[in-house]
Amino acid sequence: MQGTVRHIESSLGLSVESEQRDVAPLIQQLTEFVQLLPASESHHHAQPGGLLIHLLEVAWYALHFGEGYRLPLGASPEDQLQHGARCSYAVLVAALLHDIGKPLADLKVEIVSGTAARPWVPLAGSMKEQGSEWYRVDFPEPSQRGYGAHERLSIVMLQRLVPSVSLGWLAQYPPVLDELAAYLSGYAAAKDGALAKIVGEADRLSVAQNLLTGPRTRFATARTVPLIERLMGGLRRLLAEGDVPMNRAGATAYCDGESLWCVAKTLAEAVRGYLARNEQQQPGAAGIPADNNRLFDTWQEYGALIPAREGGAIWTIEVTVGTWKQTFTVLRFALERLYTDAGQCPHALPPGAVRVVEAGTDAELTSVEDAELSTANSAVDVQSISVEGSEPEQRGPADATAVHGDTPMLLVMSDLPDVAVDESVSVSTANVPRPVSRIGTPDFLPDTESASALQAETARHREQPGPVPDQVTSPMRPKQKARVPVRSVASRDGGRQPRPNAERFMAWVQEGIARGALPYNESMARVHFVREGMLLVTPAVFRDFAQAHPEAIEQTSTDDGRTPEPWKQVQRDFQKSGYPVAADSDGVARSYLLHYTIKGAGGRQLSVMLVPEPERFFNPVPPPNAMIQSKQKVAQADDLPQP
Repeated sequence: MQGTVRHIESSLGLSVESEQRDVAPLIQQLTEFVQLLPASESHHHAQPGGLLIHLLEVAWYALHFGEGYRLPLGASPEDQLQHGARCSYAVLVAALLHDIGKPLADLKVEIVSGTAARPWVPLAGSMKEQGSEWYRVDFPEPSQRGYGAHERLSIVMLQRLVPSVSLGWLAQYPPVLDELAAYLSGYAAAKDGALAKIVGEADRLSVAQNLLTGPRTRFATARTVPLIERLMGGLRRLLAEGDVPMNRAGATAYCDGESLWCVAKTLAEAVRGYLARNEQQQPGAAGIPADNNRLFDTWQEYGALIPAREGGAIWTIEVTVGTWKQTFTVLRFALERLYTDAGQCPHALPPGAVRVVEAGTDAELTSVEDAELSTANSAVDVQSISVEGSEPEQRGPADATAVHGDTPMLLVMSDLPDVAVDESVSVSTANVPRPVSRIGTPDFLPDTESASALQAETARHREQPGPVPDQVTSPMRPKQKARVPVRSVASRDGGRQPRPNAERFMAWVQEGIARGALPYNESMARVHFVREGMLLVTPAVFRDFAQAHPEAIEQTSTDDGRTPEPWKQVQRDFQKSGYPVAADSDGVARSYLLHYTIKGAGGRQLSVMLVPEPERFFNPVPPPNAMIQSKQKVAQADDLPQP
């Protein structure tokens, strides 16, 4: 954890004097207060010291994510420059204190001094201040817990843990301290603020990484059995008892010798039913979720299954058994996860009997349509951290172990156990809401204000500098139309001419980014910026546009007389408009589907279209997202084959 603290100090960029005055006392007070308490009973960071590890991880990740914001939001550039350090410190405090209410709401701690034992009262001070030499950790019954109560208690610890001189420094710019206090108080209105978004993203990242690769150690007093252990136990028993039909037409599971491919919905219902019939459930204990997606997410979060290439839990396969052939959406489990004895593994089907149905394999112009992903595969996190030169300890989901006995007091930061923190993080962030376009007013420009209409007019302004925007908190529509590079893609000799559907779509993207209605460079965003240009996540971004503005789409029939779905019409017209660039297909038929990879462990993939020269539409152009990189070359615009 000392390494994580150094990362935090480096991310803040404060002077040595400021670190000693504002950062070191805060972390020292935090360490003394939380000791080696867990962050949960049996979920994430349930091991000794888990709460402190989690808080430090969230602080580091939040400071990293905060670099993508111009804080304070809505302030002038001068105020952003002047108060940037205060905003970074507020992010640190919000992250370190976001779960500090858990010892008050979710734990029962008994402190021991000599032979006398009594409950610890966190509001009265730290264990050390109350004379503790040892302490015991227990957990209240589910009925005694208030879900989310800890989120409203963080404000109570603000003055106790944060140096008064630091609070005074924050108070010199009241909006920062006001937002921090509102967030730590759990006010609903604060959940839409920058602090809540930054810390929330960092929190999800820390939790997901711990579930995937963290230790399974937990306190002996923990009574709740983790959902993943119940699911895997039920699945293994179902297989051992022969209750899963296998390797025949219409079966639930198919073995190819390395993996067991299980029909997703059927398997989830079978495991849920088995546990309902056979588990002895304690009073007040949680049942098995009725939503199959919760089960899929749990299997994936803990690394129990092999994720699909697009990053989700669901694969699409085609199974052939004799003359019978069928396509399924399935979960994929490694055989060693399900069978401790290799001799118990089922016989494998003949080679080629199980075939993965790839996305985007058609090389025709409409090949991108085949890249549709199921809902379970649509959440891709691009907010990840990759630290060069770090070599984290390789950890896996080990068998659960319990920690017995009393816990000694942790007095100083140097007493911290040498617990490895994975410093190369890349995980999916689930349950992030999709952006929703407003319905009342149109989100697209008239044709005279469209993106292509800028080209002829702005040719006269190429040498004139554009105005400096009043606010730089987010990309905004220029007061004067942005300058177009001398050789923009759509205007090159022989370039394709923009089409009405493509024009309206690009105007919708432009306006959405400018107003902040269309998120970019963040989890679940449909738009990302990279060095090569602007990436549009497909087909999701076209679906969003078609859903928001079906009346704006001009439909034309295909050669076979069929009318495509509205979003496919927009996608096809966009491909033909000259805005996206083609992949370097090495002589194969042209495709506009590109693949970008999220940096870090796991290397998840985005299917996108690339629009070069985004300065044609944005002034200023948002900074590139350093967390994603291209998987393939892009054809040079001058070398594009002409229609």
